[in-house]
Amino acid sequence: MNNERGSLRATLLTAVALFVAAALASALLLLAPTSAPTASILSAVTAGCLGAAIVVATRAFLSTASVSIAGSGSGSHVDMLQRVTATIDRRLLVAEQAAKVGLAECHVDCNVYDFTNALSDSRTLTVMLNDGRTWTSVHRDRLRRRFEDATRTTTIFLVHPQSAMISVLARKGSIEPEVLRSRISETLTLLDEICLPTTQLEVLGHHLFNPHSLVLTDRSAMIIPYSTSRGRRTQPLLAFEDIGGDCFYRQVAADMERLRMDSDLLKLRRGDAAVSSSVLPFRVHGTQQAG
Repeated sequence: MNNERGSLRATLLTAVALFVAAALASALLLLAPTSAPTASILSAVTAGCLGAAIVVATRAFLSTASVSIAGSGSGSHVDMLQRVTATIDRRLLVAEQAAKVGLAECHVDCNVYDFTNALSDSRTLTVMLNDGRTWTSVHRDRLRRRFEDATRTTTIFLVHPQSAMISVLARKGSIEPEVLRSRISETLTLLDEICLPTTQLEVLGHHLFNPHSLVLTDRSAMIIPYSTSRGRRTQPLLAFEDIGGDCFYRQVAADMERLRMDSDLLKLRRGDAAVSSSVLPFRVHGTQQAG
């Protein structure tokens, strides 16, 4: 019993030390002027110490309860506690892995997620969609307000109207390829309507495929997975933060830069009824490109 109490005391002291380390890192982050890399490191240290402290404290509590119940000789209670402990351990492991990959949010229904802050606050914004018509229509006013600020840059990737994926997406959506091209044209028209001469916007059409839709800001990547088969379903939204190093957020950002190699600048002529040319005129960085 004395050994168990000594082990418990050491565990609790470890938890207290981790909480103190998290508090110190938070204080430095809030009170001391720090560069962006240093702030990222301090944030990671805070989150890591706090998470570890919670894990240690939880396990200490469960250990205490287990010793107490075991001493009472109640076998059924011991079995129940062991099952609860195993469940908590699994969930703590999931939380630990989520923290390591930078997963900050998970929403069951992507349609209820509020993109207002992402569209208004981020200095740079990259969006990847299929035809883009629905998403740009829903967020038209938010995009308009963003486009009014010439200091913010926006890049939108769509599937290229001449991509081989057009026929695949049309089949998946049970529509004709020209309908999908028309939706891309509507997206370009909408963007053209809400652009200003000072708007920093480029629209690119790529020739690969989208495994998901994406909204990438300065600090986070919001991913909505796509279903493989036909039909519409409620999809979750996963948000990943930039936690430094070779984190998933930075891998996604690098992926978008590489996608440029398989993309063409999409441009729009006002009055065109459909997108059918491989060269589509569109406004880029405040200038109207000739087609």
